[in-house]
Amino acid sequence: MYFKIYHKNYNSNARIGYFLTDHGKVNTPIFMPIATKGYIKTLTKEYLDLINPEIILSNTFHLNINPGIKILYKVGGLHKFINWKNPIITDSGGFQVYSLSNPNNINKYGANIKSYKNGKYYFFTPKKSIIIQKYIGSDIVTSFDECIKFNSDKKYVINSTNRTYNWLKECIYYFNKYNLYKHKQYLFGIIQGGIHKDIRIKYTIKTSKLNIDGFAIGGLQVGETKEEMYNIIKNVKNNLPYNKPIYLMGIGMPWDILNSISLGIDMFDCVIPTRNGRNGMLFTWKGIINIKNKKWKYDYSSIYNNFNNKKIYSKSYLRHLFINNEYSGKLIATINNLLFYKSLIKKSRYHIKNDTFEKWKNNIIPIISKKL
Repeated sequence: MYFKIYHKNYNSNARIGYFLTDHGKVNTPIFMPIATKGYIKTLTKEYLDLINPEIILSNTFHLNINPGIKILYKVGGLHKFINWKNPIITDSGGFQVYSLSNPNNINKYGANIKSYKNGKYYFFTPKKSIIIQKYIGSDIVTSFDECIKFNSDKKYVINSTNRTYNWLKECIYYFNKYNLYKHKQYLFGIIQGGIHKDIRIKYTIKTSKLNIDGFAIGGLQVGETKEEMYNIIKNVKNNLPYNKPIYLMGIGMPWDILNSISLGIDMFDCVIPTRNGRNGMLFTWKGIINIKNKKWKYDYSSIYNNFNNKKIYSKSYLRHLFINNEYSGKLIATINNLLFYKSLIKKSRYHIKNDTFEKWKNNIIPIISKKL
Protein backbone atom coordinates (compact mmCIF):
# COMPACT_ATOMS: atom_id res chain seq x y z
CA MET A 1 0.00 0.00 0.00
CA TYR A 2 1.24 3.45 -0.89
CA PHE A 3 1.08 5.53 2.30
CA LYS A 4 2.65 8.96 2.59
CA ILE A 5 3.00 11.17 5.65
CA TYR A 6 3.55 14.75 4.61
CA HIS A 7 3.50 16.54 7.95
CA LYS A 8 4.00 15.63 11.61
CA ASN A 9 2.99 18.03 14.37
CA TYR A 10 6.15 19.42 15.96
CA ASN A 11 5.06 18.89 19.60
CA SER A 12 3.13 15.60 19.37
CA ASN A 13 2.92 12.43 17.27
CA ALA A 14 -0.09 13.75 15.34
CA ARG A 15 0.45 13.42 11.61
CA ILE A 16 -1.34 13.97 8.33
CA GLY A 17 -0.95 11.89 5.21
CA TYR A 18 -2.86 9.69 2.79
CA PHE A 19 -2.99 6.20 1.36
CA LEU A 20 -4.07 5.05 -2.07
CA THR A 21 -6.48 2.28 -3.07
CA ASP A 22 -7.94 1.32 -6.42
CA HIS A 23 -11.20 2.91 -5.27
CA GLY A 24 -9.61 6.20 -4.36
CA LYS A 25 -7.40 8.21 -2.06
CA VAL A 26 -7.99 8.34 1.70
CA ASN A 27 -6.59 11.26 3.67
CA THR A 28 -5.43 10.64 7.22
CA PRO A 29 -6.30 10.97 10.00
CA ILE A 30 -9.67 9.56 9.01
CA PHE A 31 -12.89 8.52 10.73
CA MET A 32 -14.65 5.62 9.01
CA PRO A 33 -18.43 5.40 9.51
CA ILE A 34 -19.72 1.91 10.17
CA ALA A 35 -21.92 0.37 7.50
CA THR A 36 -22.08 -3.09 9.09
CA LYS A 37 -24.12 -4.79 6.36
CA GLY A 38 -23.25 -2.33 3.61
CA TYR A 39 -25.52 0.43 4.87
CA ILE A 40 -25.65 2.94 7.70
CA LYS A 41 -28.87 2.59 9.64
CA THR A 42 -31.50 5.26 8.81
CA LEU A 43 -29.43 6.68 5.91
CA THR A 44 -30.44 6.27 2.29
CA LYS A 45 -27.69 6.07 -0.32
CA GLU A 46 -28.52 9.64 -1.38
CA TYR A 47 -27.73 11.00 2.09
CA LEU A 48 -24.60 8.89 2.35
CA ASP A 49 -23.41 10.35 -0.96
CA LEU A 50 -24.06 13.87 0.34
CA ILE A 51 -22.04 13.19 3.49
CA ASN A 52 -19.44 11.52 1.23
CA PRO A 53 -17.15 9.72 3.68
CA GLU A 54 -13.80 8.87 2.15
CA ILE A 55 -14.06 5.27 3.36
CA ILE A 56 -16.65 3.15 5.18
CA LEU A 57 -16.37 0.00 7.30
CA SER A 58 -18.44 -3.16 6.86
CA ASN A 59 -18.46 -6.39 8.84
CA THR A 60 -17.40 -9.80 7.56
CA PHE A 61 -19.45 -11.92 9.96
CA HIS A 62 -22.72 -10.08 9.37
CA LEU A 63 -22.33 -9.80 5.59
CA ASN A 64 -21.65 -13.52 5.42
CA ILE A 65 -25.02 -14.19 7.07
CA ASN A 66 -26.99 -11.52 5.26
CA PRO A 67 -27.05 -11.05 2.27
CA GLY A 68 -24.42 -13.79 1.93
CA ILE A 69 -21.31 -13.99 -0.21
CA LYS A 70 -23.04 -15.62 -3.19
CA ILE A 71 -25.17 -12.53 -3.75
CA LEU A 72 -22.14 -10.27 -3.39
CA TYR A 73 -19.97 -12.35 -5.71
CA LYS A 74 -22.58 -12.59 -8.47
CA VAL A 75 -22.83 -8.81 -8.68
CA GLY A 76 -19.07 -8.26 -8.43
CA GLY A 77 -18.53 -7.48 -4.75
CA LEU A 78 -19.87 -5.15 -2.09
CA HIS A 79 -18.94 -1.96 -3.97
CA LYS A 80 -21.23 -2.85 -6.84
CA PHE A 81 -23.94 -4.31 -4.60
CA ILE A 82 -24.36 -1.00 -2.72
CA ASN A 83 -23.28 1.23 -5.64
CA TRP A 84 -20.36 2.64 -3.65
CA LYS A 85 -17.32 4.05 -5.43
CA ASN A 86 -15.10 4.95 -2.47
CA PRO A 87 -12.91 2.53 -0.48
CA ILE A 88 -14.29 -0.04 1.99
CA ILE A 89 -12.54 -1.69 4.93
CA THR A 90 -13.90 -4.86 6.56
CA ASP A 91 -13.72 -5.98 10.17
CA SER A 92 -12.72 -9.65 10.17
CA GLY A 93 -15.38 -10.92 12.58
CA GLY A 94 -12.96 -10.83 15.50
CA PHE A 95 -15.10 -8.46 17.55
CA GLN A 96 -17.96 -10.94 17.26
CA VAL A 97 -15.68 -13.48 18.97
CA TYR A 98 -15.84 -11.04 21.89
CA SER A 99 -19.51 -10.09 21.68
CA LEU A 100 -21.19 -13.26 20.38
CA SER A 101 -18.98 -16.07 21.64
CA ASN A 102 -17.30 -17.30 24.85
CA PRO A 103 -13.90 -18.83 25.72
CA ASN A 104 -15.32 -22.35 25.59
CA ASN A 105 -16.11 -21.86 21.88
CA ILE A 106 -12.56 -20.84 20.91
CA ASN A 107 -9.62 -23.08 20.03
CA LYS A 108 -6.42 -22.85 18.02
CA TYR A 109 -8.32 -23.39 14.75
CA GLY A 110 -11.01 -20.73 15.17
CA ALA A 111 -14.12 -19.74 17.08
CA ASN A 112 -17.82 -20.60 17.14
CA ILE A 113 -19.78 -17.37 16.83
CA LYS A 114 -23.50 -17.27 17.57
CA SER A 115 -25.67 -15.29 15.19
CA TYR A 116 -28.00 -12.81 16.87
CA LYS A 117 -30.29 -13.22 13.87
CA ASN A 118 -31.04 -16.96 13.83
CA GLY A 119 -29.26 -18.36 16.90
CA LYS A 120 -27.04 -20.60 14.75
CA TYR A 121 -23.33 -21.01 15.43
CA TYR A 122 -20.84 -20.27 12.66
CA PHE A 123 -17.30 -21.61 13.00
CA PHE A 124 -14.94 -18.88 11.87
CA THR A 125 -11.30 -19.54 11.06
CA PRO A 126 -8.57 -17.30 9.65
CA LYS A 127 -9.05 -18.97 6.26
CA LYS A 128 -12.82 -18.49 6.31
CA SER A 129 -12.56 -14.85 7.40
CA ILE A 130 -10.10 -14.02 4.63
CA ILE A 131 -12.04 -15.87 1.93
CA ILE A 132 -15.27 -14.09 2.89
CA GLN A 133 -13.45 -10.74 2.76
CA LYS A 134 -12.12 -11.67 -0.64
CA TYR A 135 -15.69 -12.31 -1.81
CA ILE A 136 -16.80 -9.02 -0.26
CA GLY A 137 -14.02 -7.30 -2.18
CA SER A 138 -13.10 -4.75 0.45
CA ASP A 139 -10.09 -2.57 -0.26
CA ILE A 140 -8.66 -3.24 3.19
CA VAL A 141 -8.97 -6.69 4.76
CA THR A 142 -8.28 -7.23 8.47
CA SER A 143 -6.90 -10.34 10.12
CA PHE A 144 -9.05 -12.69 12.21
CA ASP A 145 -8.43 -12.17 15.92
CA GLU A 146 -9.86 -12.67 19.37
CA CYS A 147 -10.89 -9.47 21.12
CA ILE A 148 -10.06 -10.14 24.79
CA LYS A 149 -12.13 -9.10 27.80
CA PHE A 150 -10.14 -6.46 29.67
CA ASN A 151 -10.30 -8.34 32.99
CA SER A 152 -9.11 -11.69 31.61
CA ASP A 153 -6.36 -13.29 33.69
CA LYS A 154 -2.86 -12.88 32.31
CA LYS A 155 -2.39 -16.55 31.44
CA TYR A 156 -5.47 -16.46 29.23
CA VAL A 157 -4.32 -13.17 27.64
CA ILE A 158 -0.93 -14.69 26.78
CA ASN A 159 -2.50 -17.76 25.17
CA SER A 160 -5.14 -15.72 23.35
CA THR A 161 -2.68 -13.13 22.03
CA ASN A 162 -0.37 -15.86 20.77
CA ARG A 163 -3.36 -17.49 19.06
CA THR A 164 -4.28 -14.19 17.42
CA TYR A 165 -0.70 -13.82 16.19
CA ASN A 166 -0.74 -17.34 14.73
CA TRP A 167 -4.10 -16.62 13.12
CA LEU A 168 -2.56 -13.52 11.52
CA LYS A 169 0.17 -15.64 9.92
CA GLU A 170 -2.55 -17.93 8.53
CA CYS A 171 -4.43 -14.89 7.26
CA ILE A 172 -1.34 -13.71 5.38
CA TYR A 173 -1.03 -17.09 3.67
CA TYR A 174 -4.65 -17.23 2.51
CA PHE A 175 -4.74 -13.53 1.67
CA ASN A 176 -1.89 -14.04 -0.80
CA LYS A 177 -3.43 -17.23 -2.18
CA TYR A 178 -6.85 -15.95 -3.31
CA ASN A 179 -7.87 -13.15 -5.68
CA LEU A 180 -11.40 -12.77 -7.03
CA TYR A 181 -11.68 -9.24 -8.43
CA LYS A 182 -9.53 -6.93 -10.51
CA HIS A 183 -8.94 -4.30 -7.84
CA LYS A 184 -6.09 -4.71 -5.35
CA GLN A 185 -6.78 -5.55 -1.72
CA TYR A 186 -4.57 -4.80 1.28
CA LEU A 187 -4.14 -6.61 4.59
CA PHE A 188 -3.96 -5.06 8.06
CA GLY A 189 -2.82 -7.15 11.01
CA ILE A 190 -4.63 -6.77 14.33
CA ILE A 191 -2.60 -6.53 17.53
CA GLN A 192 -4.11 -7.75 20.80
CA GLY A 193 -2.66 -8.14 24.30
CA GLY A 194 -5.23 -6.89 26.78
CA ILE A 195 -4.08 -4.23 29.24
CA HIS A 196 -0.65 -5.81 29.73
CA LYS A 197 2.21 -3.63 28.52
CA ASP A 198 4.71 -6.47 28.18
CA ILE A 199 2.36 -8.64 26.09
CA ARG A 200 1.31 -5.73 23.90
CA ILE A 201 4.90 -4.71 23.17
CA LYS A 202 6.07 -8.28 22.55
CA TYR A 203 3.38 -8.99 19.98
CA THR A 204 3.57 -5.51 18.47
CA ILE A 205 7.24 -6.10 17.69
CA LYS A 206 6.52 -9.59 16.31
CA THR A 207 3.65 -8.31 14.18
CA SER A 208 5.71 -5.37 12.87
CA LYS A 209 8.11 -7.84 11.24
CA LEU A 210 5.40 -9.46 9.11
CA ASN A 211 4.76 -8.52 5.49
CA ILE A 212 1.46 -6.66 5.85
CA ASP A 213 0.18 -3.28 4.68
CA GLY A 214 -0.92 -1.72 7.95
CA PHE A 215 -1.57 -2.32 11.63
CA ALA A 216 -4.73 -2.28 13.72
CA ILE A 217 -4.86 -1.95 17.51
CA GLY A 218 -7.71 -4.09 18.82
CA GLY A 219 -9.19 -4.99 22.18
CA LEU A 220 -9.71 -1.51 23.61
CA GLN A 221 -12.74 0.32 24.99
CA VAL A 222 -13.99 -2.95 26.48
CA GLY A 223 -13.87 -1.89 30.12
CA GLU A 224 -10.33 -0.63 30.75
CA THR A 225 -9.70 2.86 32.17
CA LYS A 226 -8.87 5.80 29.93
CA GLU A 227 -5.36 5.90 31.35
CA GLU A 228 -4.85 2.22 30.52
CA MET A 229 -6.25 2.74 27.03
CA TYR A 230 -3.99 5.68 26.20
CA ASN A 231 -0.93 3.92 27.64
CA ILE A 232 -1.60 0.88 25.45
CA ILE A 233 -2.03 3.06 22.35
CA LYS A 234 1.22 4.87 23.13
CA ASN A 235 3.21 1.68 23.76
CA VAL A 236 1.93 -0.02 20.61
CA LYS A 237 2.40 3.04 18.40
CA ASN A 238 5.97 3.54 19.60
CA ASN A 239 6.89 0.01 18.54
CA LEU A 240 5.42 0.09 15.03
CA PRO A 241 7.04 1.24 11.78
CA TYR A 242 6.56 4.93 11.08
CA ASN A 243 5.76 4.47 7.40
CA LYS A 244 2.61 2.33 7.64
CA PRO A 245 -0.95 3.37 8.63
CA ILE A 246 -2.14 2.63 12.16
CA TYR A 247 -5.80 1.91 12.77
CA LEU A 248 -7.37 2.14 16.25
CA MET A 249 -10.41 -0.11 16.27
CA GLY A 250 -13.70 0.87 17.91
CA ILE A 251 -12.63 4.11 19.59
CA GLY A 252 -15.16 6.79 18.84
CA MET A 253 -15.85 9.56 21.34
CA PRO A 254 -14.60 12.81 19.78
CA TRP A 255 -12.17 13.56 22.62
CA ASP A 256 -10.75 10.02 22.47
CA ILE A 257 -10.20 10.46 18.75
CA LEU A 258 -8.37 13.76 19.26
CA ASN A 259 -6.17 12.37 22.05
CA SER A 260 -5.38 9.31 19.95
CA ILE A 261 -4.51 11.45 16.92
CA SER A 262 -2.04 13.19 19.21
CA LEU A 263 -0.45 9.79 19.91
CA GLY A 264 -0.02 9.10 16.19
CA ILE A 265 -3.14 7.16 15.17
CA ASP A 266 -4.26 7.49 11.55
CA MET A 267 -7.59 5.64 11.27
CA PHE A 268 -10.71 5.31 13.46
CA ASP A 269 -14.11 3.64 13.38
CA CYS A 270 -16.97 3.45 15.85
CA VAL A 271 -20.76 3.09 16.08
CA ILE A 272 -21.03 6.03 18.48
CA PRO A 273 -22.00 8.85 16.07
CA THR A 274 -24.69 6.75 14.37
CA ARG A 275 -25.98 4.57 17.22
CA ASN A 276 -26.00 7.42 19.73
CA GLY A 277 -27.59 9.68 17.15
CA ARG A 278 -30.46 7.23 16.70
CA ASN A 279 -30.96 7.45 20.47
CA GLY A 280 -31.08 11.24 20.51
CA MET A 281 -27.48 12.24 21.32
CA LEU A 282 -26.18 15.04 19.12
CA PHE A 283 -22.52 16.04 18.95
CA THR A 284 -22.00 19.75 18.28
CA TRP A 285 -19.21 22.31 18.50
CA LYS A 286 -20.89 23.77 21.59
CA GLY A 287 -21.32 20.47 23.44
CA ILE A 288 -23.47 17.37 23.62
CA ILE A 289 -27.23 17.57 23.32
CA ASN A 290 -29.73 14.98 24.49
CA ILE A 291 -32.51 16.12 22.22
CA LYS A 292 -35.16 14.23 24.21
CA ASN A 293 -34.67 16.49 27.25
CA LYS A 294 -37.47 18.93 28.09
CA LYS A 295 -35.08 21.89 27.96
CA TRP A 296 -35.24 21.80 24.13
CA LYS A 297 -39.05 21.86 23.99
CA TYR A 298 -39.23 25.60 23.32
CA ASP A 299 -35.78 26.04 21.75
CA TYR A 300 -36.37 27.16 18.16
CA SER A 301 -32.68 27.65 17.33
CA SER A 302 -31.28 25.33 14.70
CA ILE A 303 -29.13 22.29 15.28
CA TYR A 304 -25.56 22.91 14.28
CA ASN A 305 -24.55 20.54 11.50
CA ASN A 306 -27.05 20.81 8.67
CA PHE A 307 -26.00 20.47 5.04
CA ASN A 308 -24.60 23.73 3.63
CA ASN A 309 -25.14 25.43 7.03
CA LYS A 310 -28.82 25.95 6.24
CA LYS A 311 -31.09 26.44 9.26
CA ILE A 312 -33.57 23.71 8.43
CA TYR A 313 -34.34 21.96 11.72
CA SER A 314 -34.90 23.53 15.11
CA LYS A 315 -34.09 21.70 18.33
CA SER A 316 -37.74 21.93 19.32
CA TYR A 317 -38.82 20.27 16.08
CA LEU A 318 -36.18 17.56 16.28
CA ARG A 319 -37.24 16.82 19.86
CA HIS A 320 -40.83 16.58 18.64
CA LEU A 321 -39.76 13.95 16.08
CA PHE A 322 -37.97 11.88 18.72
CA ILE A 323 -40.77 12.11 21.28
CA ASN A 324 -43.13 10.77 18.61
CA ASN A 325 -40.66 8.08 17.55
CA GLU A 326 -40.60 9.47 14.04
CA TYR A 327 -38.02 7.83 11.79
CA SER A 328 -36.89 11.14 10.28
CA GLY A 329 -35.67 12.29 13.71
CA LYS A 330 -33.13 9.46 13.76
CA LEU A 331 -32.14 10.33 10.22
CA ILE A 332 -31.52 14.00 11.06
CA ALA A 333 -29.53 13.16 14.20
CA THR A 334 -27.41 10.61 12.33
CA ILE A 335 -26.63 13.14 9.60
CA ASN A 336 -25.77 15.75 12.24
CA ASN A 337 -23.30 13.45 13.97
CA LEU A 338 -21.58 12.19 10.84
CA LEU A 339 -21.14 15.76 9.62
CA PHE A 340 -19.73 16.72 13.02
CA TYR A 341 -17.21 13.88 12.91
CA LYS A 342 -16.25 14.81 9.37
CA SER A 343 -15.63 18.41 10.44
CA LEU A 344 -13.73 17.20 13.54
CA ILE A 345 -11.30 15.32 11.29
CA LYS A 346 -11.05 18.20 8.83
CA LYS A 347 -10.19 20.67 11.61
CA SER A 348 -7.70 18.19 13.06
CA ARG A 349 -5.85 17.96 9.76
CA TYR A 350 -5.80 21.76 9.48
CA HIS A 351 -4.31 22.24 12.93
CA ILE A 352 -1.75 19.45 12.49
CA LYS A 353 -0.62 21.07 9.26
CA ASN A 354 -0.27 24.43 11.00
CA ASP A 355 1.40 22.99 14.15
CA THR A 356 -1.44 24.24 16.34
CA PHE A 357 -3.05 20.86 16.99
CA GLU A 358 -2.13 20.38 20.66
CA LYS A 359 -3.27 23.84 21.69
CA TRP A 360 -6.51 23.53 19.71
CA LYS A 361 -7.17 20.03 21.03
CA ASN A 362 -6.70 21.05 24.65
CA ASN A 363 -9.00 24.04 24.19
CA ILE A 364 -11.75 22.29 22.25
CA ILE A 365 -12.12 19.05 24.25
CA PRO A 366 -13.70 20.71 27.34
CA ILE A 367 -16.19 22.45 25.05
CA ILE A 368 -17.32 19.56 22.86
CA SER A 369 -17.48 17.10 25.80
CA LYS A 370 -19.74 19.36 27.87
CA LYS A 371 -23.35 18.26 28.29
CA LEU A 372 -25.69 21.07 27.29
